[in-house]
Amino acid sequence: MKQRLVISLAASFVLLALAAPAWAGQPSGPVTIETAISFAEFPFSGTFAVVEGADTLGCSIGTFVDHPFGFGAIRKAFECTQGANQGTFTFVFRPGPGPGPGDGNGHWAAYKGTQDFSGLRGQGDFSVTYTGVDTGMEILTGVVHYEP
Repeated sequence: MKQRLVISLAASFVLLALAAPAWAGQPSGPVTIETAISFAEFPFSGTFAVVEGADTLGCSIGTFVDHPFGFGAIRKAFECTQGANQGTFTFVFRPGPGPGPGDGNGHWAAYKGTQDFSGLRGQGDFSVTYTGVDTGMEILTGVVHYEP
């Protein structure tokens, strides 16, 4: 009986290993992105810098534009202007009433990408702090990885 249990457990571990996500061997890790955003005219836009995880993301700086996305959500389209990867990636922001370090806080999730960013996946938290009448700074923290 004990031997059966050991064999059954070993088989379960083998099946779990085979069922691991395809991205398990792909680069993944923490990412922190800081933006400078202008609220002067719609759509809101600005620049960004990847201060942690630029190698994993494959981008270090660029520009972005915000667009409404569904009820209360924001779709932020990033265009990488410096880094190993070419193309754009989009995160969806869901502001929430929860506590956080900024004037506005919430969660983000990778939505889609083009060219080298087409397999980008990830999620995390964000905060925005107003730095002037029509300017702000956002901080996005989380984890990203690529799926084949």
